[in-house]
Amino acid sequence: MKISCSKPEIISKSIDFAVKINDEPAQSKVLGTLILFAEKFISDEIKLDEMRRRISMTKIAQMFVEEGIETGIKRGVTKGKVEDIIGMYHEGIELKIIARIVKMNIFEVQKIINEKS
Repeated sequence: MKISCSKPEIISKSIDFAVKINDEPAQSKVLGTLILFAEKFISDEIKLDEMRRRISMTKIAQMFVEEGIETGIKRGVTKGKVEDIIGMYHEGIELKIIARIVKMNIFEVQKIINEKS
């Protein structure tokens, strides 16, 4: 049996079916697999970008964006705490007071100071 569709058409039709899957974990797995197939089998950058765009409009893409934002926020907060700890330490504030201010235990504060000073 010979298939009359091209690889991009097959992947495109598969994306159409995958976005209709109501089970989010299953949809994520299928769309993730389709992304891999598209990148492996489609050499035309324009068609590949179109596939990525279509997939990016789905919930899986939104989940990746939200996860990235959360990770960025956590890193920013952590970096801010480290800068605060070092600043307070250089101002001569006692470790136990620094630990209470940044809501960490004294051993974590001491470790940060040792690593960064």
